[in-house]
Amino acid sequence: MPFLPTRDGNGRIGRLWQTLILAKWNELFEWLPVETMIYYNQAKYYETLKQSQHKEETVECSPFIDFMLNVIEYALNQYVDTANNAGQNSSGGINGGLFGGLNETEKPIILLLKENPHIRAFEMAQILLKEKNK
Repeated sequence: MPFLPTRDGNGRIGRLWQTLILAKWNELFEWLPVETMIYYNQAKYYETLKQSQHKEETVECSPFIDFMLNVIEYALNQYVDTANNAGQNSSGGINGGLFGGLNETEKPIILLLKENPHIRAFEMAQILLKEKNK
């Protein structure tokens, strides 16, 4: 029987671990909206979970891994599109595809990320706060 820390929430715990592992591997994944990606692909997410569990004793992870890799690839492509269109009135990118373009808070963040892809959130916050207080 699988470990069940709570009656509900195992998926959230798994996605949290996935996010933490990916972020340790590459800083870019600190910014990857895994929960949002799952939300907008929820039907396919649950379908691949079902495909991955044939019987109680047998688990085939390939469908789920393929799904997650495809969703991550899509999100990374959207991130690159957003970074390439930063400063323009873009309708692409992670938020553009979901909400219709970058807002006034997102634009300077994307520009900072484009200038320095390895910048940390704390450093970014300091720069943005300094610019706001000018």
